[in-house]
Amino acid sequence: VLTVGDGDFVFSEALADARSPMTPGRLVATNLDDEEEEVAKYAAAAGRLARLRAAGAKVVCGVDATRLGGEGCPLRGEAPFDRIVFNFPLLPNGIILQNGARGSEVHLENRALLVDFLAVAPRLLAPGGWIVITSKDCFPYSWWRIEEMPRWAGGALTLVGVLPWQDTEYPDLYDGPCNVNRDASVKPTDAVVFVLARRCAEAMPLPKWCPGFAGVHPAAPPPGEF
Repeated sequence: VLTVGDGDFVFSEALADARSPMTPGRLVATNLDDEEEEVAKYAAAAGRLARLRAAGAKVVCGVDATRLGGEGCPLRGEAPFDRIVFNFPLLPNGIILQNGARGSEVHLENRALLVDFLAVAPRLLAPGGWIVITSKDCFPYSWWRIEEMPRWAGGALTLVGVLPWQDTEYPDLYDGPCNVNRDASVKPTDAVVFVLARRCAEAMPLPKWCPGFAGVHPAAPPPGEF
């Protein structure tokens, strides 16, 4: 499992606890900040990173989700992952301010973040693997149109399902919030889980995996078609 954009690593730690004892390298936990910035930003970071490493996780700071597996990415050359997980993706405030985004432009920036992520994520996705994006299904997040993003990202991926948060493993792992900025957290209320896979790939039957399977998003094209 690869976690990306896990700002304060709270989800990665919860996942490591749930999978304990864990084979070394089974979990690779990443975020955008370098480790010095991470420890300065979050009071609990130093202890959390130490516990993750002690549990067998590989912690890699300074990973840009929009450049996975590419030139300059610390994960370049890593073996592909069965799962790539991006929970409640949001750009840090510093990048938004740097780009001069205001109002609705902020949502366009966040939408572009996800499209760029989906364009490169297949580099590190194993055959038959899934990309899992959790987001909120309320305005303004629902305006991002995550169900359409595989097409915008080049068509290598397709949406295979949209799952209710409460009917997946997530609530048993952690109840949030997920912090992408020190003072800006996202709570998993009104959350849904988007599952994507390579086009034409065989995938685990989602209704069996998730009893509350909601099917694909009503506005999405049929899986595997355009």
